[in-house]
Amino acid sequence: MVLQPHWLIKSSHFDENTNPIYVKVYAFIADMDIIEYQNTLSTSDPPWRRKQRTVDIYVSKAATKTENSVILQALAMEKLDLNKSHLHINI
Repeated sequence: MVLQPHWLIKSSHFDENTNPIYVKVYAFIADMDIIEYQNTLSTSDPPWRRKQRTVDIYVSKAATKTENSVILQALAMEKLDLNKSHLHINI
């Protein structure tokens, strides 16, 4: 459960203006359908033990944004085509 009552809620007296946040939102949370998600990432290895990925930034260094966009697109497509057997994009 996301929100749990504190023992002071049961032992103290509150009026409508001093109700704790739990009392104010309990009805809203109780009516919600809680969806549990599964983690899709592998948690077997901590991040500091995973192999570092190399990122090829050749295209960004080869030209600037002020150059012709058609040339930049052709350069990027050529680089993607050269690495199509090694390129994996997960969306």
